[in-house]
Amino acid sequence: MTGRGRADLSWGERLRRWLWPRVGWKRALQHVWNRTRRLKDTPHAIAAGFTAGVVISFTPLIGLHVLLACLLAWMLRGNIIAALLGTLAGNPVTFPAIWALIYQIGARMSGTHATAEFDAQTVPTVDVLFEESSWNLVDVVATMILGSVPVCLSLAILIYPTTRWSVRIYQHKRQQQRERRRARKKP
Repeated sequence: MTGRGRADLSWGERLRRWLWPRVGWKRALQHVWNRTRRLKDTPHAIAAGFTAGVVISFTPLIGLHVLLACLLAWMLRGNIIAALLGTLAGNPVTFPAIWALIYQIGARMSGTHATAEFDAQTVPTVDVLFEESSWNLVDVVATMILGSVPVCLSLAILIYPTTRWSVRIYQHKRQQQRERRRARKKP
């Protein structure tokens, strides 16, 4: 046999591949970006869907990201596949940074830690949430939701026009290539 099948992989190897893609994160992200641009839909639909997926990934609503991204994309008349690709922005590698960011912003907005500088020690981990009675899970999630609002709005303002522009240029160039090929085939 030339290679190991999927069933032959150990649990540890499967976990490693899930956390760190075999081709590396840079190549994996390039693949997602290229797949998004190549979708067959209008630039608005693709950009709206992709933006919806990324924006929803920056909320603390784990387990609902895919459902909410698809719902938001549908409401915005965006592409559902692009929304699913956009949700890949939230993954096990990026979630700690996302949660730290939105928690700190939410804490500053609510006045809980208005003057506190960012410190990784102040961001609660899952163990601390269940061990210390001083942390109330509902308060932490509410603070994170509050902090995610300005982050999500900022991301939407940045990602939508960039994605729409990129898709429009890609589709235009692809259309020109098709026309050149058709012109060469006709004698």
